[in-house]
Amino acid sequence: MIETEWDSNYWFTAINGVTMWTSFYNPLTSNYSQGLSFIFATETTEITITLGEIEEILNLSGRYLREDSLGPKITTRSNKNYKSKKSFIFLKEMIGDTVTIFTKTNYANLQEIEETIKVILNE
Repeated sequence: MIETEWDSNYWFTAINGVTMWTSFYNPLTSNYSQGLSFIFATETTEITITLGEIEEILNLSGRYLREDSLGPKITTRSNKNYKSKKSFIFLKEMIGDTVTIFTKTNYANLQEIEETIKVILNE
């Protein structure tokens, strides 16, 4: 019912590539929290993509610019408590920089609210 688009004004090139962590889940194990409301990852692995593989500039929100084509804005949907979350890229070289995060939230196609958030990145 609630959908949010995320964007930022901070663009960068990942000189050494981009490293991401991904988690694997096994629904048949007993790695659940009490009440079975949250499952814990059974394994975590690291994936690195080097610039030789993909030549692009990145946005903190995950948006990209590749071959003169701007990628789509990242979109999230709300959970059952009507809350939305978005992880942003943060590199230690960005410490002390000020970034602007833009959101556009659509409430069941009835109302649209745009917000701007300024953030100073620190440890």
